Amino acid sequence: MGEKSLGAHLKARRKKKGLSLEAVADETKIAIYMLRAMEDDKWESLPAEVFIRGFLRSYAEVLELDPDEVVEQYCRESGLCDSNEKMKPPPNPIQPAPWYHAPRLVVLIFVILAACGIAAYLLK
Repeated sequence: MGEKSLGAHLKARRKKKGLSLEAVADETKIAIYMLRAMEDDKWESLPAEVFIRGFLRSYAEVLELDPDEVVEQYCRESGLCDSNEKMKPPPNPIQPAPWYHAPRLVVLIFVILAACGIAAYLLK
């Protein structure tokens, strides 16, 4: 893709095709501010890496670029992908909240109470 940054390459290709950011946003359903951030190489202002990769693939398709090449360039520039093109895990994986199992516990307690209630009713 040349020596331009990925964002500069995307912007140049969009302008060459005569597309406005609004037209790209309509087609890809990506917010204009996110498209602008990608074109300005402000990756840190975008959501999680998995979304960035999806946005890049969508944007590349609209610009008639190879989505795999675009994502590969992003990986090279950001350093967030390993050699197999897989995302590196985040430094601190997100842990489930302590109340993650609470709904199951509530259902279990309800079932036990219902069973006790039915047993008490039948044993009267």
